Order: sequence, then structure tokens, then C-alpha cells
Amino acid sequence: MVSGCAGSGKSTLARKLSERTGLLLVERDTLAPLGSEAYLQTIAELVRKPRWILDGAPYYADSLVYPLVDTVLVLDYAKPVVMGRKDLPPGIGIQRPSPGRGGPSPQNNSLRK
Repeated sequence: MVSGCAGSGKSTLARKLSERTGLLLVERDTLAPLGSEAYLQTIAELVRKPRWILDGAPYYADSLVYPLVDTVLVLDYAKPVVMGRKDLPPGIGIQRPSPGRGGPSPQNNSLRK
């Protein structure tokens, strides 16, 4: 699981880890609204799989995820670094489509197929 504040590079790191390891990547921002029944069902499907990467903290599903996580990466940069994105390595802090109000974004999420 990759965790950290907004703009810290969670998605970029998680994507690169997924590409390198071949593990299933689930971007939390592409799931149903946080805490909704659909969101919790998707998280429950994820944790039934043997190996995966979750991009973002599992809000409202902590008890489903944390007992099964073997590694948590926390990106904890100083606020000026995150806010002044020019100081971040290339590819960190790239703008991506917003999931919009209350629904998943059009980004690929293999658990939702």
C-alpha cells in the first residue's frame, strides 16, 4: 500500500511498482465514493487477491485492508516540497483526471471490469 498526502507522488510510485512487479494496481481515487457500498465491495474483492498494490489509504475500510497488508510505503515530504512541485523528481505531481463527484474516473481499474 502506498500512502501520503495529496501531491506526494503516490500514484506515480504505485504505477511504477506495479509495472516493475506485475502486481495488480488499484487506484483508490478511481473507486466508487469513499465509504459507499460499492467502494467497500471493491476493497473486499481486492483483499481476497493474493498480491496487490493499493494507491492511497483505505478510508472506511481500514479493518479490511491493514490486517492483510505486508508493506506500507508512506510518502512524507515537507509541505514546501509538496506545494512547490518543481522540487519533486520528474513525473511526481502530474495532474490526472478528476474522478468527479461521487463516481469513478474513466481510468482503468481492473477490479471494476
